[in-house]
Amino acid sequence: MRISHFPRLWMILALALLVTLVYWPSPAVYYEQWRDFANITYTHGWLVLAVCVALVLRSRREIAAVPVRFWPLALLALGGCILAWLVCYRASIQDVHITIFPAIFWLAVTAAFGLRVGLLLAFPVITVGLIELMFDRFVGTNFFETSA
Repeated sequence: MRISHFPRLWMILALALLVTLVYWPSPAVYYEQWRDFANITYTHGWLVLAVCVALVLRSRREIAAVPVRFWPLALLALGGCILAWLVCYRASIQDVHITIFPAIFWLAVTAAFGLRVGLLLAFPVITVGLIELMFDRFVGTNFFETSA
């Protein structure tokens, strides 16, 4: 896979890194839970992330073929999610700000590249957020509990 063949994929990666750095408190929670080998409940997070990256790489040709169209509605929704993330982070509502994080990334990609690219990335992005949420609720592992 040469860089010149799939420049949009590299732009999406750069956007993912930018979103991760700007909203670092949320990925930091994922990182802490995923590397906690004393309590191995969430160490599968790295595998989930790897599978999602593989799904994106698998659809790289479709992503490159779709025409880029800025989508203002996604930008509006992104603004709402950013505001909600900021309020939840400042109010120390960890459950919500780490759940909103994948939506912020997806909306940033969708706003920049259009709805069709967003739809191609929807399943991998939703998977990251929902697997942790569903695993917590069904197994009762308290991922979303803050320790006082």
